Amino acid sequence: QRALFTRYTPGDWHKSNLTNYKRSETVRHTAEWLTADSSRLVQDKYQQTRKTQVETTKTLGQRVNDILFWKSELRHKQEKMIEETKALADMKERLERALANTEAPVQVSVLPGGLQALACC
Repeated sequence: QRALFTRYTPGDWHKSNLTNYKRSETVRHTAEWLTADSSRLVQDKYQQTRKTQVETTKTLGQRVNDILFWKSELRHKQEKMIEETKALADMKERLERALANTEAPVQVSVLPGGLQALACC
């Protein structure tokens, strides 16, 4: 006879089932919300990453162009300096030759009066 009396009544089972159903419904809703939120975060981070990559690529491109510009400027200045150095070296050589050519007449002009006449003829 004891076996006929159960610990839980059908009402208790029904109430327990409803509680479990509501709890699982809440957990499912939370899981769906987390899934949607995670997907949104992934998309946001993907878009942010793409934007950062585009900006970085643009900045690097500008820096490469700046480097190429300044490299060209330096090369141009170097060529001008080489030309100027060559011009100065040529001028120095011409001035040294001119100085050497003026030394002979100076020596003639310092000779005594009678010898000057002999030096020029």
